[in-house]
Amino acid sequence: MQEADHPPLMPQKAFDYYLDERDTSRLYQKAVSIRNCLENLFRTVLVHLMDPEDGGAARPANLYSRIDRLKNFFPQDVIDSLHGIRELGNDGAHEANHKKLSNERIRTGLRDLGLVCEWTILTYFKKHGLRSKAWVATLFSTLPPVYRVRILKQLVDANTLEQAQVFAQQEIAREWNERWHQENLIRFSQGLPFNEQVPEETEDEAKISNFLLIMNKLAVALVKNQQFDEGFQFVHDMHEQGWMTDANAAYTFSDLQKLQANLHRFPIATTLEEARRNLQEVLPLIAEEESALFTTLFSAIVLGRPEDLDAREGEGEGEGESG
Repeated sequence: MQEADHPPLMPQKAFDYYLDERDTSRLYQKAVSIRNCLENLFRTVLVHLMDPEDGGAARPANLYSRIDRLKNFFPQDVIDSLHGIRELGNDGAHEANHKKLSNERIRTGLRDLGLVCEWTILTYFKKHGLRSKAWVATLFSTLPPVYRVRILKQLVDANTLEQAQVFAQQEIAREWNERWHQENLIRFSQGLPFNEQVPEETEDEAKISNFLLIMNKLAVALVKNQQFDEGFQFVHDMHEQGWMTDANAAYTFSDLQKLQANLHRFPIATTLEEARRNLQEVLPLIAEEESALFTTLFSAIVLGRPEDLDAREGEGEGEGESG
């Protein structure tokens, strides 16, 4: 599935509002549909990012306040984009402001609206990484690869690590693995149990391991999205630029070749509906006590779970609300 073919990543109900924009030629009605979609994203997804000490899920008086409550999570450029969508909706809801509307503003609002959930996942990964819990990468892998590629590319671009440190850690890990295997071969010959102890990572080592995982996941996602040339080229480029050692690049290249040859054997989601089914199969495998913010956010985005907010659906988030 290529980028042009996929709908925006968001809950189904929010997507219904998103599509409402197409049903009218009037700019103010388009703006109101965009506003309604953003309101739904707050009720189903963004509400989980509210600080409990700042009112948590309790709905503030207006959308302006709700957006501002996300400043501790999103970077300022995302906050500005959310306010831009809010202002567009306000102008659509007030007749006196209809003259401010334009096709360009509608296009910008739709573009940004369609990226809100991707921004949410991207920001979580920037803050916490793909390794914050053992199953985070597994949940993420239930998405069609076209979405994963978009998010992972931005994570690679956002890398701030030193190339020399990333390269050195791969060499250290390779040497440690060789010693570990040799030691356990000796232990096996002596009838002793394997040594399963693994040294605990430092904070800096964990950041490097996270980046190595991101590179691997992007290469895999490209191949799973049938962007074969780009997937292999990405590994080649990372190796040429010094981010991957010879051994790591060769190992990854071999894995991608095997993946490409056996791609038909993998149940890869190509639509969000297939992703929903995959996620529903994976979620029961996560122990309740292990559940965390990413599970909640990801479930809300893919499944559209309102998380006990149904009672507030009838409160009336009127089209004329300012803020």
